[in-house]
Amino acid sequence: MKKLVTDMTFIPVVEGWLVLSTVIDLFNHKIVAWETAPSATLQLALNTLKKLVSDSGKLPENSVIHSDRGETYTSETYIKALKNIGTRPSYSRSGRCLDNASMESFYGHMKSENESKRQNSFNARNGSGNNR
Repeated sequence: MKKLVTDMTFIPVVEGWLVLSTVIDLFNHKIVAWETAPSATLQLALNTLKKLVSDSGKLPENSVIHSDRGETYTSETYIKALKNIGTRPSYSRSGRCLDNASMESFYGHMKSENESKRQNSFNARNGSGNNR
């Protein structure tokens, strides 16, 4: 049995926004699948599941993919896709983002590092920062 978590997040890019859809294995906290798209859609979530199966192979029996209660993850199409790959859904309680803490933590760290790099790049271009 595998326990996986999934979600989507918006990332600012020069052209506007990019949506990152990620699946993390809770056993080792590795990213086991990810996809990007210009918008958060059911198709993006389905493409991420396809990537999961193509990269990881068949999931062990009784595997679970945990997500929030967004319309993408609770849609009939998504639930059917989960069943087709041999897994079942699990959902956060309504209004409880910490139920998906592993995913929220990953996105928080990723965005924090991205902002730090962006600030360092800005400082380097403008001659500010530590000049040792």
